Amino acid sequence: MSSRNARLLTFNPERVQEVLLRAEELGVPCSSGMFKHVVSAHSYTTKQKDAARLEFFRRTLGCSKNEVAIAVYKVPAILILSEQSLLRKIQFLINDVGLEPRYILERSMVRTQLGEAASAPALCHEDPAHKGIAGDQCELLLNS
Repeated sequence: MSSRNARLLTFNPERVQEVLLRAEELGVPCSSGMFKHVVSAHSYTTKQKDAARLEFFRRTLGCSKNEVAIAVYKVPAILILSEQSLLRKIQFLINDVGLEPRYILERSMVRTQLGEAASAPALCHEDPAHKGIAGDQCELLLNS
């Protein structure tokens, strides 16, 4: 057990059960390698906060609950980032980089670019005539 998950040992059994159930409700099997990360993220939140965060993503990115669940599975830390921080980073990716909201979620841009302002030079053209990601270089940047 990692030190991040060790805090679960201080929870009462009902709270631990609730955290595990929330992870399973998102469709993360306990046999998955990501299960411990999703459980860890859920341990910092409540069921109400998780529901609000899922609704935030549905509203902001126009996606379904299943699409949000997949994003949380890939990047559990998005559950514990503040809505203000997420909104600022999503707006950057949409307005400055020129990505579509669904693309951000599908490609797990929340995993990499939402956490790093330093990615701005790599994602944005210097030439104002070419706002956004370079077409042919897009896949290279996103997959590296």
